[in-house]
Amino acid sequence: MEFHRPMLAKSIKDGWLQSIAPEDYVAEIKLDGHRRLVTHDVSYSRIATEHYHKHIQKHIPTGCMLDGEIIPTEGEVSARRVTHLLAEQPYALKLVVFDILYAHGKSTMDLSWDMRHYMLDVVMSMIKSPSIARSDVYVFGDEYDLEELLDIAAEHGSEGIVIKRRDAIYKPNSRASWVKWKFTETHDVVVTDCESKPSEWRVRPGKTGKDGIFYSDGRHSDPWLAGDVGLSWGVYKNEKLVRIGPLGITGPRDEMEKRIGLVAEVKGYGTSKDTGCMKHPVLLSFRDDKDPRECTWDILVENAK
Repeated sequence: MEFHRPMLAKSIKDGWLQSIAPEDYVAEIKLDGHRRLVTHDVSYSRIATEHYHKHIQKHIPTGCMLDGEIIPTEGEVSARRVTHLLAEQPYALKLVVFDILYAHGKSTMDLSWDMRHYMLDVVMSMIKSPSIARSDVYVFGDEYDLEELLDIAAEHGSEGIVIKRRDAIYKPNSRASWVKWKFTETHDVVVTDCESKPSEWRVRPGKTGKDGIFYSDGRHSDPWLAGDVGLSWGVYKNEKLVRIGPLGITGPRDEMEKRIGLVAEVKGYGTSKDTGCMKHPVLLSFRDDKDPRECTWDILVENAK
């Protein structure tokens, strides 16, 4: 069984729902954990880093490779919490499975989602462990409409849903047949450099500070006085990394340089007309389980360079 980069979902676009036949699709709750391709012997991250979740792997039949998400067994589901538990309490994690790439040592990726779903149900019936669960599947447009599915996702504390075409094969490292609908504007971006300047002023010239003192010449911020530098972020467009703007994280240059090239999970507010990307990004966490080249922006405007 060979490693393949897992299939991904693209962001949904306006008008997409009106362009499809709903009965051709199903939906699953989108989980905010760490993606894993797991066999009896090894667990791969989405960038082929090998991990070992022995309490999970030992229950997976030999010859099977399952695609799923590692999440906490109990409590808040978030990528940040998974990272913490991997270091402190790895047995407090479980695998939620939503696809199968190999069964009985043979690839299932050329089969439709419907056929893989049937085969996965057969495999899951053989697994008797609380550390492995099957992702719930909702028949989109038949049993549920979009609003009902989003309500279900909200009840689960999820960040959204993933909608999948039922007749589609599994295409590694492709976003062709899966789309995602997220509640919040969270995105994975790349740290491009540390040449952004920190905020210059704590109190602008001719203004009164929170301490009640009037500063005719202003008062510089502590990072500015310390000579700190700020991280910048970007995304890939046509296989080229596009720098967008400051990330809002500052510090000594030698510390900030260590972050260049990393993937950062950020939350933004609103969309810039100049770039098509989010405005005012807020850093949520750094991620070492994702390839920077996967950080693309579906609606990046044409003149963004």
